[in-house]
Amino acid sequence: MKHGLRTHQATGKIDYKQLRKINPEAARRAVPEYLKTNNHNISEAAYIFGINRTVVYDIINKEREGDLKDRARVPKHQPRRTPVAIEDKVIEVKNKTRRGPAVGYLAANVDWLDIYYRSFGNIYSQCQNRSQKVM
Repeated sequence: MKHGLRTHQATGKIDYKQLRKINPEAARRAVPEYLKTNNHNISEAAYIFGINRTVVYDIINKEREGDLKDRARVPKHQPRRTPVAIEDKVIEVKNKTRRGPAVGYLAANVDWLDIYYRSFGNIYSQCQNRSQKVM
C-alpha cells in the first residue's frame, strides 16, 4: 500500500463553501452532524466538505462554545483609531466647506483639531455613510 493514498474513498461530496454562502450557521451545523455519523473521522469529514482539517477543528471548538454564528471581523480594541468625536468634527468641517480631503490641508492648523493632515482622507473613507450631507 502506498502512503498518502486513501484506502476508503468516501462517496459524494458536499460543497461547504456554497452552503456557507447560503447560511453560515447551517453549514457549521452540518459538519458536527456528519461527524456523528462517521465515528468522528475528521479527515474524512474535511474531505467530504472540501475544507481543511483545521476548519473542522475550528467548527468543533465553536460548537463547544455554543455559538456557531459568524463573529465580528472588527478587532475589539483599536488603540490607534481616531476618536469618534474628532471624526465627527472632521466630517462637520467637510460638510461645511463641501471639500474632500483637500480640506485637511486647511484645517490641520486649527487649534481644536489636533490630527495629522493626511488623516482626513482616511477618516472620509472610513465614515462615508456618516459624511453624506442630508438634504
